[in-house]
Amino acid sequence: ITLKLILKLLKTNPKPTGDNKYLWQANCPYSGGNHFMMISTETNTFGCGWCKKKGDQKALKDYLQK
Repeated sequence: ITLKLILKLLKTNPKPTGDNKYLWQANCPYSGGNHFMMISTETNTFGCGWCKKKGDQKALKDYLQK
């Protein structure tokens, strides 16, 4: 399962930014969707500057399972 699929299942509305084929954005699950997080499908990582959260799919799954 990929990070993009996890975010899609969480209904965070991931979509390409148009900057390149690997860069996506999604509603940030850490903020309840109040802003966006960036996703790299090339490295399967994410980052949210507002929440100061970043990592890989394991970091996201670990946070969401708390």
